Amino acid sequence: MIGKCPKCEKELTALKMVNVIGNLESNAWDCIVYSCPNCFVILSVGIDPEIFKNETAKDVVSILKKK
Repeated sequence: MIGKCPKCEKELTALKMVNVIGNLESNAWDCIVYSCPNCFVILSVGIDPEIFKNETAKDVVSILKKK
């Protein structure tokens, strides 16, 4: 099942992904903007899952080393 872009209505077989920085109060997050490769309308924005995974792993290791 392939989705369609809500703006240009072309089938989405791939997405354009761009890294951006998201700011929430005093915290900055590495994020990814997902957009249509045809018309470039933004479809979604989220925290970069790779960075989030690595930061979580580092935090867990740091906590376990303190015990």
